[in-house]
Amino acid sequence: MNRPSVTWRPATLVYWYLIVSFALILINGYALNAIGLPAHATLIFLLTLIELGGIRVWLRRQHAQVNSEWLGLAGFITVTLATWIYLLLPALPTLLPPSFSGDAANHAAFANTVFASGKIIEDYPGGPALVVATFAHWLGNEPVRLLHPLSALWLAIMAGGIYLGANLILPTRPRFTIIALCAPTALFLLGNYFTATLIGLNYFSTQVFAQMMLVAFCVFWMEHRAAPSTVWLSGMALTLIGISVSFQLWLVLPGLLFGVHAWNLWRREQTGHAVWRDARLVVGIPAFFWIALIALTGLRYIPHLSRFGSQGAVLLPSLSAFGGGLLILPALSVILRPRGTRVWIPLIVLMLAAFISAIALALRAVGLTEYWYGKSFYVWIIPLTWLAVLPLARMIEWIPPMRIAPALAFFILASLIGGGVVYAMPPEPIAVMSESDLDVALWAKAHLDTRQINLIGKKSILANWLGVGIWGEHYPAELFIDFAALGPKTFEEWRAEPSWGDYLFAPSATHLPVDTTLQTVYQVGATKILRKPDQPPATRPAPLAQIGDVLTLTGATLPVSDLAASATLTLTAQFIARAVPTHQVMWRLQLRNHQDEIVSETQVPAFPQFPLQRWSPQAQLTQTFSLTLPANIQPGAYALGLSLLYETDGTLLPFTRADGTSDDVWRLGPIKVALAPNAAEFANLTHADLVFDQAFALLGYAVPATIHPGEPLRVTIVWQCRAAAPRDYTVFVHLLNAANQIVAQRDSAPRDGTYPTSIWATGETIPDAYTLELARDLPPGEYRIEIGMYEFPSLRRLPITRASQAIGDHVELTTRIQVTAP
Repeated sequence: MNRPSVTWRPATLVYWYLIVSFALILINGYALNAIGLPAHATLIFLLTLIELGGIRVWLRRQHAQVNSEWLGLAGFITVTLATWIYLLLPALPTLLPPSFSGDAANHAAFANTVFASGKIIEDYPGGPALVVATFAHWLGNEPVRLLHPLSALWLAIMAGGIYLGANLILPTRPRFTIIALCAPTALFLLGNYFTATLIGLNYFSTQVFAQMMLVAFCVFWMEHRAAPSTVWLSGMALTLIGISVSFQLWLVLPGLLFGVHAWNLWRREQTGHAVWRDARLVVGIPAFFWIALIALTGLRYIPHLSRFGSQGAVLLPSLSAFGGGLLILPALSVILRPRGTRVWIPLIVLMLAAFISAIALALRAVGLTEYWYGKSFYVWIIPLTWLAVLPLARMIEWIPPMRIAPALAFFILASLIGGGVVYAMPPEPIAVMSESDLDVALWAKAHLDTRQINLIGKKSILANWLGVGIWGEHYPAELFIDFAALGPKTFEEWRAEPSWGDYLFAPSATHLPVDTTLQTVYQVGATKILRKPDQPPATRPAPLAQIGDVLTLTGATLPVSDLAASATLTLTAQFIARAVPTHQVMWRLQLRNHQDEIVSETQVPAFPQFPLQRWSPQAQLTQTFSLTLPANIQPGAYALGLSLLYETDGTLLPFTRADGTSDDVWRLGPIKVALAPNAAEFANLTHADLVFDQAFALLGYAVPATIHPGEPLRVTIVWQCRAAAPRDYTVFVHLLNAANQIVAQRDSAPRDGTYPTSIWATGETIPDAYTLELARDLPPGEYRIEIGMYEFPSLRRLPITRASQAIGDHVELTTRIQVTAP
């Protein structure tokens, strides 16, 4: 019994091999990573070549034959090449993505990573980046040079697939092969959802790859409906793998289509055998791919659902975006379609499936934002363009059948008209940089530490391309897309500030002041790399602490003057950069009282004048912090704590001192809030002329003459600082009975510990008070008070003098207290 044969259209044969080749590159790259090997371009080439050879043998056994529909092949080549050229024109001369979006540089960075390491991007669709990196190795060029040509090729192949799909829908006659050219032409009329994916405000490279695979799935599905074959089923399976490693959300659409296909098989044959026969290929091959990948690598290549909660700019669906009045053509297809139209009902199913999948995403069951919801509508251009050609085909049914010569003439005329419509509205050229800019940037990548290279000006697409797309610098996750400029705001700032890098990237379009001391390191055309003159080696201060693996603290300066309520405290700290942090970091400044309670706090970005991603090792950085004191802050000594924390989760980076001890906070101080003069506190004092250790004078005191047992005894003292002391001393106040026994006492630093002696300034007067708790059963009688000072923990008492005469280490007050019965 003869095997069933496959009849190829020449265009479909070329298209099938293109799609399968891209899919095999993906499979081979992921397979190499899964077994622990890098995605080496040579290995991928050899494996793909062997697999294509095996496929060729397999196709011969399928008795595959090529028919004579060469007009369709000419249409496919024309559409694909014309679209590719159209998309490349605005990227000349550099062929960099003609887009204002930072996404383009990010896609280049992904490809750079795979190119350099052979490791596929994780938790992000890494398939397209793998293809770009592989072709870059094959062609011996930088990925940045090939990102847009390949992305444009994928979009062009999608347009070619739309043309082939239109051919499969329409009857098989030359005039309809020509009318099918209207379908890819309509893509350009829906430019917001076609050319704008790569030109202008957006750059959706991975999405474009998925669109190409999605159209291929539909084309192979139509072919299988017309002539069932494992060739088409295997092609559908490979396209599912392509979609799954580029834009997973769009797996919903082919899943719905295959569900309709399986239901039709079941209804027609009343058995599950046919369904199983098709499912084991279409579903089984991608399922085996992912099961094997997960078994070997875990969930490494499965994107986390949180990624679909990200925000972004994307065109939301509207009537005008989908063609406005031109939507009448798809609507008319319900009643106006040529006789012999194929896969008509499945085409309606495709339209409904796209709508259902979009609505399902609109429900945001997995936390989708409008960004992903809007992107889901992009797939509508597939059924819309196919439906639009049906009424056009019906209108020309009256044309008599054509022979090959008139058909070719008509084909050329239709191509010229369609091309004229498209090329009459060319996209604006978007030059991210000039050719000389790109050459100099690539040279700098190979020969310099790019973190030492600056670009004058604010954040710009050029800075994005230099830092991310070309130099491949790795930044904190929070700064990967929206990051600061690559340098200071002015040339003078870069020239004067040593903390900025030594090199300056001067694009061809900039005009900088003349500075004859600068050295031109490299130049192509008008683009230069400039270098500051050599400076004497900077003095490296001794480190105070290492802050995580990010910074070294080398100094901190606090104000020396006293502060008052509502005043602004400033702290200037010096650091040496060690490494770029893994996440965005910020400083936290806290003012705490003697009980370690927070009385004021502020959080500020880390080095706002120096973008984190530009930190280079050993760069000396300085930052000044400001903290406003509360209006009701009490006088006393406060501690200032400086912390560095990750902005995302608040994790603190430890400060590790030279002795190996570690803390989450670097404590500075004391910060002194000075006492305000208060005349009432100096009234009715008993004069005393006592000096403690030649540093602290006891000017006077006040105690009550009588008191009852159980009542608090308040002793008020007024001190004057004669000489500033670096230590903190403790005051003791004893209440003695007639037998010289202590019946009550209070030991405390001045002002209940809030105003220690170490912050007293020479000449400053300090009112102080101590409260002693008297026992309820304290016998009535006359009691005496003695006062002294000692240091802790040695308990050494300070010597006391009166009129320069030593009187011991404590003193009794002359006033006696009478305890009376209640």
